[in-house]
Amino acid sequence: MKIIRWCVILIVLWSGFAFTASAQPMETVNIPLMRLGTGDIGCGDELVWVQRQVEVPDATILAALRELLTLNPAVLEEEGLHNALLGRPVWIQWVWVSAGTADIELGGSLGVFDECEAYRIDAQLRQVALQFPDVNAVNITVADQPLEPVLDQEVVDEPVPPTPPEDPPNDVAMYTVVPTDTLSGIARRHNTTVAAILELNPHIVDPNLILVGQQLWIPGPDVAPPVDPPPTPAPPAPPPDEPVQTLRVPLIQLGTGDIGPGNDELVWVERQLPVPDAQILAVLRDLLALNPAAIQRDDLHNELLGRPVWIQWVWVSEWTADIELGGSLGTFDEAAAYRIDAQLREVALQFPTVNEVNILVGGQPLPQVLGIGN
Repeated sequence: MKIIRWCVILIVLWSGFAFTASAQPMETVNIPLMRLGTGDIGCGDELVWVQRQVEVPDATILAALRELLTLNPAVLEEEGLHNALLGRPVWIQWVWVSAGTADIELGGSLGVFDECEAYRIDAQLRQVALQFPDVNAVNITVADQPLEPVLDQEVVDEPVPPTPPEDPPNDVAMYTVVPTDTLSGIARRHNTTVAAILELNPHIVDPNLILVGQQLWIPGPDVAPPVDPPPTPAPPAPPPDEPVQTLRVPLIQLGTGDIGPGNDELVWVERQLPVPDAQILAVLRDLLALNPAAIQRDDLHNELLGRPVWIQWVWVSEWTADIELGGSLGTFDEAAAYRIDAQLREVALQFPTVNEVNILVGGQPLPQVLGIGN
């Protein structure tokens, strides 16, 4: 049997969970940050190690890498530190350590950077692995490209986030875009709609493109961004030689069916997806990241979008699919719980080799986490 393990982008800490899984083991890990202008890396920068208490549900190297991709130096007591990875549209696909070599594959993109930032990115990514005694060499790829040529393609013009009108209407508040935000995610978290946000922010040219640091007017009272927003990366574009297949992803139409107290309906959408391993994994990865607005289906809803959860492994054997997800499902009401359950189960049950599904989230059975029956 083949167990396929995938680790996806970020650990997200979300306050005020309505439902929570049991705590994961905590360990102290070292995270490499940068102090600018005080050393000999690249443009004269210095590597500085900071200790962090983090959850370690799998491997320590994975926990350290996840923390590196999300750690904002502003939350630390020590001032003057810089994280060249913070806010970049990149996520972990897999990490493998064998015979003294760590192979790290990242999905997404490193975004824009100049030559100095390229040296910082290289140093931080390599040192996060080389700190471990069983690692003496590191191979890193980003979207299937070796790190070195990716960093050689430097982009020196940083995009400037557009600013909203200076005189807002009444009963609105300012919101600053943080890494991994989408308009639909912002709207959902603040009980409004994408259309309402766009009406207040005519400077937004493309609803699918907002920038970290961009300021938006949001309907409602004072708005503060979450400490760590949920990840919503799009699936990585496949390289030319990676197979692509037409697969179905289960979304939700609200109020038109018989699922849960919301009387919701399951709707299948066809997607062209890269399939480097198993079809069920490809669909599950797409489900966790698919924004219906990005496929011009504003009439549909994805209850998994933006939730701080990632795939740990999927195993299909004797007509049963065992799916383990890391992280947490965050906050949800009873209607949302039934949507989550239906979408996750139907991802697997659509395949003819599966007639039963067992799902764990943070080590707990899904029905227990959701507070509903099987």
